[in-house]
Amino acid sequence: MTMRIAVIEDERPIREGLVHILNKISPEYQVVGSAENGREGLILLEEQDPDLILLDIQMPDMNGLQMLKEARERGSMTKVVILTAYSDFDYAKKAIALGIENYLLKPVNLTELKNTLSKIKEEIFVEQRGKNSLSLETVIKDALEGEYEEDSRLEEMLLEKYGFSGRKQIYCMYLFMGKYYDSEQKEAELFLEEFREHNPDKKMCWLWREKRQSVFICFYDVKAKKNFIQYLKQSVVPAFSMRIHDHGAFAGKECQGLGELAEIENALTEACGWHLILGNRVLIKCKKIAQLRTKRFTYPADLENQARSAVIHLDYPAFTRCFQQFMEAGLREVHSPQEIREVCIRFAYAVINTAKECGTLRDEDLLVQKILHTILNAVFWEEIMDAMLELFVCIENDEKKQTSAELLVQKALSIIKECYSDGINLEETARRLHVTEQYLGTQLKKETGSSFTEIIRRYKIAHVKQLLLDTELKLNQIASMAGFSDPKYMSKVFKQEVGMLPNEYRRMNT
Repeated sequence: MTMRIAVIEDERPIREGLVHILNKISPEYQVVGSAENGREGLILLEEQDPDLILLDIQMPDMNGLQMLKEARERGSMTKVVILTAYSDFDYAKKAIALGIENYLLKPVNLTELKNTLSKIKEEIFVEQRGKNSLSLETVIKDALEGEYEEDSRLEEMLLEKYGFSGRKQIYCMYLFMGKYYDSEQKEAELFLEEFREHNPDKKMCWLWREKRQSVFICFYDVKAKKNFIQYLKQSVVPAFSMRIHDHGAFAGKECQGLGELAEIENALTEACGWHLILGNRVLIKCKKIAQLRTKRFTYPADLENQARSAVIHLDYPAFTRCFQQFMEAGLREVHSPQEIREVCIRFAYAVINTAKECGTLRDEDLLVQKILHTILNAVFWEEIMDAMLELFVCIENDEKKQTSAELLVQKALSIIKECYSDGINLEETARRLHVTEQYLGTQLKKETGSSFTEIIRRYKIAHVKQLLLDTELKLNQIASMAGFSDPKYMSKVFKQEVGMLPNEYRRMNT
């Protein structure tokens, strides 16, 4: 752990000597600045917020005692070690009353300095660990990773600080975004913050699970549980799903305490697979899917034959239509997600074997592994569709492969530029171009380095900037013209992107 230290001493040789010694004692002692009087010291304290100050008492302009008193009045609780001479001892006693860790006599004894620094560093470590252990997010993270152990003292602290009990029932809601995680995380974060702001009676916290491309949401101390779950199902999940452009699968399950969280997360991850059957804007409840009666998927052999023909003739539109019909067949009745995936793998093998027979499939082994892995873990039909389209692109001739993605992106950017203020989304753009959302999103990211949401946001923010500088329109008018739902949301997004609110930007640039 690095300890950040500031030296405030008016005698230059002593000041520079301390800086030199601190750098030599340990690489974990980082000197963040020095000052020669109390006024400079206050500025340094405010700018650097060090963990520890080595502070002389007798200094010109403002002495160390005056500086320490003012720093405490400003709310600074930075640790302080006083440097003093015997004649300053009365001052040192007053400093002790203001809260210091130790006082060292000049000239400073190296051994005593080392021992003092080591002790303070350990205190800071223990305090920081204590703060972290009180973070509800940290406790939930430990529980999800199977590292939570019941502790009566921790339980008391969590109850006192958050009203949270690790032994009581929690309602867990899981949002899996998969490949959309990076592009939709900002919108998901904004929705959760706004939900908490507008529902102060709902106690909640959430944890981003980057490796799982998900967010784990806990609702605790829930009143009228049945009504609350119904509220999540009918109002919250549909609105949340629309906010992230229907790029998520939602699952929910009750948990009897923190000790069950790791098991609950695995159950929710598996439940998200039912998104293939139940579709968007649905809260997938683990209890309900366990009661569902499923039917066997009758394999559409006629569609397989059409797909084989499309592969032989390199007919991309025919292949796309064929697999869309295949997806529709999978949605006519309730099938288990695992069966859906297995049937899709059989379909993929039919395409792969046909291309192999025609000698038009490149990088066969790597491609097969990638396709199978995608399908076996698919939560969204778009993932499966895009895997199939990627497979078909690898079958196409070189000239077609080199130009199709670039042309697609150019057309998409043209549509976005023309329609961004009308609220066009990825789904509508993909529909106009006759491809899936995920495939279009992947190609946009690959060709431009930006997601669809990021591109839309850039156009909107640029439009807002132009209207702020070139007109005297009010924020609600600007929000409407730039395609934002309301001025408050526009201001949030603008500050995220520009670093200041719209009115501040207007004042600074006009």
